[in-house]
Amino acid sequence: MSPKRPWLENYGIDNWGVGYFGVNSQGNVVVYEDKDSQKSVELIEVVKAAIEKGGRLPMVVRFPQLLESRLYELAQAFKRAINEFEYKNQYQGVFPLKVNPRAEVVEEIVSTGSAYKFGLEVGSKAELCIAVAQDSPPQALLVCNGHKDETFLKLALFATKIGRRVIIVIENPDEVSLIADLSEKYGIAPELGIRVKLYSRGSGRWEKSGGEASKFGMTTAQLLWTIKSLKSRRLLRHLKMLHFHIGSQITQIKRIKAAMREAARVYAKAKRLAPSLSILNVGGGLGVDYDGSQSASISSANYTIQEYANDVVYTVKEVCDSENVRHPLLITESGRVIAAFHSVLVMPLIKQIDANNIPKDIVKLKPKKTDPDTLKELFEIARTVNAKNYREYLRDAIERREDLFNLFDLGFLTLEERAKGEMLFGKICEKTKNFITTLKDLPEEYNLLMKRLASRYIFNFSVFQSLPDIWALEQLFPIMPIHKLNESPVHHGTIADITCDSDGVIEQFVHPHAKKDFLELHETNDEPYFLGVFLVGAYQDVIGDYHNLFGTVDEVVVEITGDRAFEIRQVVEGDRVQKAVEVVHYDANKLSEKFLQKIPQDMDLEFANTIREAWLDGLDAYTYLVNPKTTPTDSE
Repeated sequence: MSPKRPWLENYGIDNWGVGYFGVNSQGNVVVYEDKDSQKSVELIEVVKAAIEKGGRLPMVVRFPQLLESRLYELAQAFKRAINEFEYKNQYQGVFPLKVNPRAEVVEEIVSTGSAYKFGLEVGSKAELCIAVAQDSPPQALLVCNGHKDETFLKLALFATKIGRRVIIVIENPDEVSLIADLSEKYGIAPELGIRVKLYSRGSGRWEKSGGEASKFGMTTAQLLWTIKSLKSRRLLRHLKMLHFHIGSQITQIKRIKAAMREAARVYAKAKRLAPSLSILNVGGGLGVDYDGSQSASISSANYTIQEYANDVVYTVKEVCDSENVRHPLLITESGRVIAAFHSVLVMPLIKQIDANNIPKDIVKLKPKKTDPDTLKELFEIARTVNAKNYREYLRDAIERREDLFNLFDLGFLTLEERAKGEMLFGKICEKTKNFITTLKDLPEEYNLLMKRLASRYIFNFSVFQSLPDIWALEQLFPIMPIHKLNESPVHHGTIADITCDSDGVIEQFVHPHAKKDFLELHETNDEPYFLGVFLVGAYQDVIGDYHNLFGTVDEVVVEITGDRAFEIRQVVEGDRVQKAVEVVHYDANKLSEKFLQKIPQDMDLEFANTIREAWLDGLDAYTYLVNPKTTPTDSE
């Protein structure tokens, strides 16, 4: 980190950016083609170019080359591990469509992943329809998980007739009969897998999705019954794969090791009963270090991709060798680690709300003889607080503030007296902050102060649509300004979206050492100001909702072509109001008809036409706010 810009450490970009994101000497966030490339582009310049091509803010900016880079890194990690430990088989990955089924994402993964025989994983009929139509190489697997009906199974079976290598994973013993009946009816020999439950489970936010209480997978008794059932229906020779899943975003490498050891043992024992088994699918769960701490914290992972690959390969080899069983083909369903980095949500500032910024002509901050004793004490604390007594005086001020509110509730204070107390407390906090920030080691009061002094910044976006995991799961994503980073931030703030919901806020932020209750922000001088929310390429695109009928945002697909050179490959328009109302089952044409009929017949014709145009413009509008002050200029 440049000694001239120590505040950049507050954002942790050198940690969570892992070589894909950085800050240049102009103070702008840059995005690199891959970790080893010198080719980069300024994110703010991409936003400007996208707007010139019709894009609107807020927008998601996608960098497909980062998908390619992550696929390469994962494939190379397993290749190195296989060579190092002399593993006698290969590795192939599949990308789970549930992570991000967007066409521009899936098509890029299929195209660039073909060099590594990378396939797809699906869990629904809609995902299967997407997957079977892709131009995947013949060796790439199409893994079918989840509950299945006859329509699903028929499409999966027929896909084998057009050159796809489909593996139908049996989730419960009851599926055997339907699969066998369809196989006989159409004369198609399916490749099958079985998902098993492990005693081991992952760690982190999704820990409960694995282990004995897992939603999917068979117990040992069910596994034995299914093998017996497959044998009786003459399908046992088609059983190729054993599959398990211990949870998403696993934070601790030791949990992965334990699961691999147990799964490899189950595979080895099962292979004696089903010799055709040749594939071990170790599922997903490979974690992303969202907060950059490289720890076992809930938003991090205490291991690298290479360490993950090493542990998978070494553990499976060790167990199989001890059981005298041939090494299986290794499959992962790692989606988050592939997709997370490739997209950034960019959102513009609408306004800053500072509770401590009160016009001086509203309430004069001068003591009066008639002031209550509590208010007089606050005046005295504000006057005498200094670098030696600030810790004691801050605690006293907090107590006096509580007393003030109690007096107001009992009817003993006027509005002016309450306002004076609030202003005095803010003044005490500001003074205390100035004393604390000069210290080398920040005391525990620092976070308390910053939280109390933090302004509320309203940005043009919806948490529920674009960042649902923040609202639903308290997930942390890296958030920081994408420009002005050659200036020291002077404000501390929390973020609010434009929905009419009190949950539409972000009040926890990543930090290299611990999450914090505020974000460092810059003086804007009423100029356009933009934040980027990073690592949002996994899940956020598909689980967002239409709360307040804010729809999908514009998307921009960018190709980095050289140093500070790029090409806008595609601008995908987000939802207009008409689409948003149709999502909740209104007919936009009928709405128009009903509204326009309400315009009085005797209204002035020119004004009536103005109303009609406003209505039609409203239906055709972007669901987010459109404000010229939120558009970047050449001065940025």
